[in-house]
Amino acid sequence: MHVLEADSDEAPRASLQLPAALDSLVFLRGRGVDARSRSTLGERVTVFCDEVNPPRPDFFSAGLAPVVSPRFLAALDALGVDNHETYTAIIEDLEGEVSISEHRVLNVIGRVASVDLERSRYNSFEGVLFKLETMRSQRGCGRPGSRDCA
Repeated sequence: MHVLEADSDEAPRASLQLPAALDSLVFLRGRGVDARSRSTLGERVTVFCDEVNPPRPDFFSAGLAPVVSPRFLAALDALGVDNHETYTAIIEDLEGEVSISEHRVLNVIGRVASVDLERSRYNSFEGVLFKLETMRSQRGCGRPGSRDCA
């Protein structure tokens, strides 16, 4: 089992800035980014935030994709979850100040069935999980054929 405790209650208001030539739903389709889209996108994604250096939780939404910390990625790795791609998050605030973040924009390929909702603490609205306070899971979740995640 792996436990990821929230270290901040605050999440920045954020949105992705994707190139106009790119499908705006590229991170919501559950597929890897194809070669043509990857050449348009590059390895960095701009995330507009209300502040450049606010406290950032391990997981927050940028509208069209989640933005996650190295700690969150380490938790996924410890669970054996490897069906994702990540992109460097370039954080830009309303005044145009820019910073390169350790956080990454996460593209989940398929689904990651790793959160044990009975043992995790979270907020939801109309059945949609939107803020994890404590994430609990078992090792092996997310691996094809894993029985731990049923």
